[in-house]
Amino acid sequence: MSVNLHILKASDRLNPFEQEIRGAFEFALAQIEERLKLPSVDVIVVDNPDAAIPETGVGGFAPTAHLIYMSVDPNHSDLKNNIATETKSTVAHELHHCARWQAVGYGKTLLEAIVSEGLADHFDLEINGGQPKPWSIAVQGEVLAKLKERARADYHNQNYNHWAWFFGSDDIPRWAAYSLGFQIVKEYLQKTGKSAAKLVGEDAKAFV
Repeated sequence: MSVNLHILKASDRLNPFEQEIRGAFEFALAQIEERLKLPSVDVIVVDNPDAAIPETGVGGFAPTAHLIYMSVDPNHSDLKNNIATETKSTVAHELHHCARWQAVGYGKTLLEAIVSEGLADHFDLEINGGQPKPWSIAVQGEVLAKLKERARADYHNQNYNHWAWFFGSDDIPRWAAYSLGFQIVKEYLQKTGKSAAKLVGEDAKAFV
């Protein structure tokens, strides 16, 4: 197993952040490797503002068990202050996805995707502490309860609208499925006393 960091610097705009990115990556990886059985993974850091989360300036995506993209907006107003924190969070979240890809897959149904994202967000907290990410608690209370009832009808649907559930639509709030996954996994962690690391290969159906 090897997890390799590649910072693409053709634009030169990531150069001022390279040292902090590498330091945060190594710090997080050392802790993650103690908790997860990881596949070999290439982590590619790119200058790509369009794929970065506007609130943080950093975004992550793990399309396979062996590949992570970390997209950075070098012009984000808070990047100098939060690049280390966001790197650690992104690495933890996405490497949990990679480990789950290797174990049972990210998932093809809405329920499987919700659980995968909820586990990854809780694993970030397990590794890095701090407060839940904005998307984890974007929808709460009665609105979340109503969305949970609506989602149940779509849980096992492989043709669900991923973009709408996770990024919003006319009638689904932005980040709804992230918040739903965070809550469902939180309840399961409390019920079982297990950690997100220990549950990396757990069947999504066990959570509901």
